[in-house]
Amino acid sequence: MSALPGLGMTRHVKRKASLAAVFVRHGFGHLLAELGWTGRPGPDEPKPEMSQIRATNLRDALTDAGVTFVKLGQKLSCRPDLLPPDYIRILSTLQEEVPPPEWEEMRAVLVDQLGGAPEEIFAQFDPTPAAAASIGVVYRAVLPGGEPVAVKVQRPGIEPQVKADLAILADLADALEKRIPASRRYQPKALVRQFSESLRAELDFLEEAAKTDQFRDTLADHPCVFVPAPAREYCTPRVLTLEWVDGAPPGEAAALAEPGVDLSRTAHHLSLSLLRQTLESGCFHGDPHQGNVRIMADGRGAFLDFGNVHLIGRQSRRHFQRLLGAFFLERADLIATVLVNAGVLGPGVDIRAFQHDADLLLARSMSRLDNRRDLEKLFREFLVLVNRYEVINFPTEWVALMLSFGLMEGVCRTLDEDFDMFAAGREMIEKDVALKIIDPRRWLAERLLGLREFQDLVTALPGRVERLLTKLEAGDLKIRHEYERAEAFFRPLGRGANRLAAALIAGSLLISGALLLGQAGSGLVRWLGYSLLAAGALWGVGVTWALWRGGRDRD
Repeated sequence: MSALPGLGMTRHVKRKASLAAVFVRHGFGHLLAELGWTGRPGPDEPKPEMSQIRATNLRDALTDAGVTFVKLGQKLSCRPDLLPPDYIRILSTLQEEVPPPEWEEMRAVLVDQLGGAPEEIFAQFDPTPAAAASIGVVYRAVLPGGEPVAVKVQRPGIEPQVKADLAILADLADALEKRIPASRRYQPKALVRQFSESLRAELDFLEEAAKTDQFRDTLADHPCVFVPAPAREYCTPRVLTLEWVDGAPPGEAAALAEPGVDLSRTAHHLSLSLLRQTLESGCFHGDPHQGNVRIMADGRGAFLDFGNVHLIGRQSRRHFQRLLGAFFLERADLIATVLVNAGVLGPGVDIRAFQHDADLLLARSMSRLDNRRDLEKLFREFLVLVNRYEVINFPTEWVALMLSFGLMEGVCRTLDEDFDMFAAGREMIEKDVALKIIDPRRWLAERLLGLREFQDLVTALPGRVERLLTKLEAGDLKIRHEYERAEAFFRPLGRGANRLAAALIAGSLLISGALLLGQAGSGLVRWLGYSLLAAGALWGVGVTWALWRGGRDRD
């Protein structure tokens, strides 16, 4: 047993050495030497500036390094907030050109995972690959009940290779942050950690099946959209079995659609499905490109490949909803405000300059002579703007969402050349805002929730100040002295905040009562409206009395 760690370490060292040789061959010798991976380069090897290392060198090095690094390059090609445009353009050409293994190797994986030969477990199984990618190979089969399915089988040996490469990438990111301080702006360790989590999730087909079910639930009642269901009895960590989707890529849909199918309607519903994923559920497809969407004969759009389904938290989703609305409504001022409120634009960013540049960006996107607005281009240019202002904490899930909108726009325009993602987005944003305004119960619930959050903030404020000052006092005794008097300063602030919260509650009750009375409803609704008005009035009198007493006490 003690030899195993040594054996693993030997493989790690050999793989690291082979990767170093690849990157040195493509002109990265000085960089690897600076990171401590290799010795000093030879005297005949000039030291290039990073700006002089061509993007093609990086692409070729990543290609030669193998599957893990090709996928890393593909991820980086979707990050215009991190890399210059030339690198984005070149890395976007990276392809996973990996031929499928011999059938006997893949058959052995099926036997190991399903406990029997595929020809015995399935009613039919075609050993000719229907599709092949770097991680899995897809075959067509038929379940015993007669249902056609797609069976994705993980390539043998891919998991240990990817995990070894991810460990090496983690070492590289750590060396970058320690030895090249300028790289810390890009947070290489965090980027590698996020990439590792994503790639490890792709290696676990049971997790992909769970994501498929969650995504299917998100769009269960959405018209014109189909999500295949996993056949759970035939899913394992290395085998994924889904309903077979009979459909054509968007570019071929017109020739295969049934008579009377309206592809512009399909495009409209596909775009609305992405908006629903973003605005309502927080479970979205991160890679809806042409190859991951099929158009069925009846006009429904079907999603494929759920390894890139992502989740976005409620708080982050709320901010992104507002950011998306600011784009669709063409409000650069709101874009800056949302980013400030979300903590994305910090004190080091010139807010006015950023707002000015965002305004110009929106103006350029709206000034095309053919009035054909390009959302993908707009979002990519916005991410370049984010990079120029050195915004280092722009949420990665927002980047994924923006790129998803761009990809979906391309799919929809293939189906309908006149499709306008701006119009669809504005329609749903305005509808969402309108529902919040005219639904008094929803409005009141959100206001009360906001008040509760405000109350929690006020309650936690002294503790937060205490922690902040505790960190500062170690280097400055004067700050400690001022903190000793902080309680006297914050006591009246807390009282004022409580009174403000009480005033907001009174206003909410009055407005909610007025909204209910303005609705055509039953006597119960009107009774509730009068009750809320009365409660709001009484609460307002109490707040006024408390303010008057507080003023007399200070006098």
